[in-house]
Amino acid sequence: MQGSGRVLLFLAVFSASLVIAAFAVAGETPELASKYKEPKDLKGLKIATFPPGSIQYTILSKWLKENGLDPEKDVEIRTMGPREAISAIESGAVDAVFLPEPAPTIIELDGKGVRVVQSGEMYPNHACCCLLVSGKLIREHPEIVEQIVRTHINATKYLKEHPEEAARIFSNKTGFDYEKTLASFERWDGDWITNPHEIMNSTLEYAQVNYELGLAKRLLTDEDLFDTRFYDKIMGISSSPIPVPAEREEIKEIRIGYQPSTHQIAEMIAMEKGWWQRDLKRFGVENVTDKEFPSGPPEMNAMLAGEIDVAYVGTAPPITAIANSGLDAKIVAAVQINGSALVLRAASKTPTPDFTAISTISSISAVVVCFIARRRFGRSSR
Repeated sequence: MQGSGRVLLFLAVFSASLVIAAFAVAGETPELASKYKEPKDLKGLKIATFPPGSIQYTILSKWLKENGLDPEKDVEIRTMGPREAISAIESGAVDAVFLPEPAPTIIELDGKGVRVVQSGEMYPNHACCCLLVSGKLIREHPEIVEQIVRTHINATKYLKEHPEEAARIFSNKTGFDYEKTLASFERWDGDWITNPHEIMNSTLEYAQVNYELGLAKRLLTDEDLFDTRFYDKIMGISSSPIPVPAEREEIKEIRIGYQPSTHQIAEMIAMEKGWWQRDLKRFGVENVTDKEFPSGPPEMNAMLAGEIDVAYVGTAPPITAIANSGLDAKIVAAVQINGSALVLRAASKTPTPDFTAISTISSISAVVVCFIARRRFGRSSR
């Protein structure tokens, strides 16, 4: 009995040592937000954001590099959707997040973090979301596309005039808290817009950089990425008629992709109000459905697979999908600019052991390096 008792005591002490060692690795969670003074303070931290190819991933990588940090060596970028990233920072699994609204506001109001930089400070007036439509729909049913743009414009106007109702619709659609969603409208640095011309230069700049680095199979032009005819006709910029083909397949259903961000709330308003269904019914469309995606890259995969016809998505994901995968689609309207934020974890008394180190950095960092060089040496059009 004495010998077995010593064995048990040894095992207990050894197990306790392992637990202590595990917590010692992480230590007490530091009050990161209060210690942040400049971007270099992020060195060594784990940051969650959207996947490579997304607006958030690209802007974060660019900004880190501009401020003397190597995105591959100095920080650990973990790619996640918004709900996963919110949980990660609140549990202490990551030190920071760079996400679109309302995620930054939710984290702040939950007392789990503090925003330290808005995306508009990182990259002033940067293009974010757009309205993307399949090429087949544009060619065969331009009258439907024109109505889709009209409905989007009307929903955007309604959103800006009725923020409380818009927040309620978003909350019901996504499950995010209503009060926090409404508060995010006051805390963000973004704006809901519809004019595709306002986002064209920055979108083309990203396309140029990808091509120069060999990440895009061909250089995308404004004609590859944009079709502004519908917006221009609606706004009276152009009066040229858009021809309707004599032969075309009948369209009975329109499928729309979106993400759980207030950036794309115009889509949700049009769906909740029944405007998509009402406005497209006269063109023979019997049903309009929408589907949520965690971020832009998987949404583009769905469009490539023919699962959606219309997408509310960041401007970056279509560039890769069109250039490398042959996606047949065009940007027909803008949705929003700016509107994301870097949030650092607030103080916590709970140790957060972490045995994993997962890095998902890709060659997008090279895009960022070239992008910065072009801007610094005066080659940027912006």
